[in-house]
Amino acid sequence: MDESGVSAILLKRGSVPGCPARPHLRPAGNQPRRSWALRRQDWLRHLRRRRSVALIALTAVIIGGFGPVVVTTWLAFWLTERSIQDSLEIYAAIPVVRTEKALIESKEVLTSVDGMTGCGPDHITAMRNQVMQSRYVDEVGYFENGVLACTSWGIAPPGIEENTVNFTTATGLGVRAAMTPGMTESGRVMAVHLVAHNVLIKHLRIIDVLNLEEVSVALAYMPLDGPPLLMASGNDALSDVLMSGVSKTSGLIPGSHISAPFRRGEFVGEAAMPNSLSHGRLLLGYLARLVPIGLIMALIIVFNVIWLCLRRLDLKHEVQAALRAGELRLVYQPLVELESGRCVGAEALIRWQQRDGRFISPDIFIPVAEDSDLIGKISSFAIQRACDDLGDLLRRHPEAHVSMNLSAYDVIHGDIAGTLRDTLAAARLPSRSVWLEITERSLIAPETSRSTLADLRRAGHSIAIDDFGTGYSSLQYLQDLSLDLLKIDKSFVDVIGKETVNQSVIETIIELATSLKLDIVAEGIETQEQLEFLRQRGVRFGQGYLIARPMEVAEFVAFYAQWKDGAPREVAWAAE
Repeated sequence: MDESGVSAILLKRGSVPGCPARPHLRPAGNQPRRSWALRRQDWLRHLRRRRSVALIALTAVIIGGFGPVVVTTWLAFWLTERSIQDSLEIYAAIPVVRTEKALIESKEVLTSVDGMTGCGPDHITAMRNQVMQSRYVDEVGYFENGVLACTSWGIAPPGIEENTVNFTTATGLGVRAAMTPGMTESGRVMAVHLVAHNVLIKHLRIIDVLNLEEVSVALAYMPLDGPPLLMASGNDALSDVLMSGVSKTSGLIPGSHISAPFRRGEFVGEAAMPNSLSHGRLLLGYLARLVPIGLIMALIIVFNVIWLCLRRLDLKHEVQAALRAGELRLVYQPLVELESGRCVGAEALIRWQQRDGRFISPDIFIPVAEDSDLIGKISSFAIQRACDDLGDLLRRHPEAHVSMNLSAYDVIHGDIAGTLRDTLAAARLPSRSVWLEITERSLIAPETSRSTLADLRRAGHSIAIDDFGTGYSSLQYLQDLSLDLLKIDKSFVDVIGKETVNQSVIETIIELATSLKLDIVAEGIETQEQLEFLRQRGVRFGQGYLIARPMEVAEFVAFYAQWKDGAPREVAWAAE
């Protein structure tokens, strides 16, 4: 065998016990077989390593790359549908609320002319004046022997007989749901009768949706013990859906969204909106805001998810330490009466300033506290601190109050009523000195919420629903729960003066709250235009940076002293 037939392998000393360092020769026939086995094992180990790395990388790419984008895209679709349904639910309430107001106004008009007979100038003038002073009534008529004798327009042509009524209201009004007036060509109207007079109300006054021409609403009279009756509608297909009693909100009218029926008493409203009106625009808006967030999350989620989990665990312990160390405190944002500028109280807002001066946002530590039993301790702390801070002021000015925010845990699981009772008793304060604000998340368990809120109201607390229109509640909850006030979310106040759908929504929310006899608080007032808009529509209370920012207790006490009887003279409160 020549030199080329062998392969020399040099072994280092000590690598094999008892073997000195020397050239070690092996037959050429065995060496290729061993080298291939070693190379195969190395390759397999390398392949397994690459497979593990590839699997981890693939999982990270799927979760971190596609997951956030898929989730944010789905969320954009869900928020679009939710926004449309929320708007439609409000639109569905419009014809119901307007019909109730129209019937109340009709009763006032008919009562004012009841007893007047003949068709003399005084009688016709009186009917005409009632029409001119009414918001809903378009015409007043007088009948003799079942025939129309005259109206607010003048003497009636002969032969127009009195219509039979479809139903009679609890107040004694006879209602003809739909008819065409015999004296004027004003389209379909609703006729309301009382004794010898009637009034006519155009359907458009009931179903016109705030200049949104493509939104259709329908109204029906649906007594529990009788057949349903269609009263007014802006869409034949929507009328069919409403009268069918189907509660499904999609697929019934091609290319349109439909609201769930809104019922109050014997009147039921429903609304429809074509997809072309808002779906595409809303969806693009949500996608434009959410998908970039998903992309950013895709870049950082793999590297940050473990850190965030550990940070969340650490934060829980930090909140516990902050409670013990006294790092939590309250600031107070004044609440004023919009008509006079009189300060009626303040909302207590919790702040956490760490020892190094850094502030931790409540949006960060409150959710952590809500996931544990810490939120109950924080609520107890806030109630006690508010009584300590403002006890003297509230005892000297019993007409003032402090407003406290309750969490879903407080309403559903906690003994918040007992905590309030004991703390207020120790501070010698009445229950009316503390208003309570609940978030819409607290309404996810309506039965428990209803019981807790009823107990708190019986104790003397005023109850407000906070940030209305942004959470889980529906309009039906407002009628079922024991509430005193409704707080309009800042997002709705921000669009005042802008040509958006939300400006129409805020007007409807105000109208609904008024019909439910709820006082209204507007949050986030930042401009004089917003203040005037809200004041002109009867919103009673407001808060925001235009009035005052959240302040320390000493600053609030001084503020209250200046504003307790109304806005100071140097403040241009009324519109010039």
